[in-house]
Amino acid sequence: MEEPEQQPEVDESGRNLTQRRIDEEGASDEPADAPWDEPLPTQVDAADEHADETSPPPPPDPA
Repeated sequence: MEEPEQQPEVDESGRNLTQRRIDEEGASDEPADAPWDEPLPTQVDAADEHADETSPPPPPDPA
């Protein structure tokens, strides 16, 4: 015997009520300091880390 597919709860405006509850209460199963909340290093930062390894040192200042 097959069960009917689970339909999301929606209010009059069509907003998903289950999702709204998660938005209002916060997902309880996620740690407060989730690693994906941390800002990711930019490509510039990554390039700067290895700049000394791949590029020659800058020329000395003539002044």
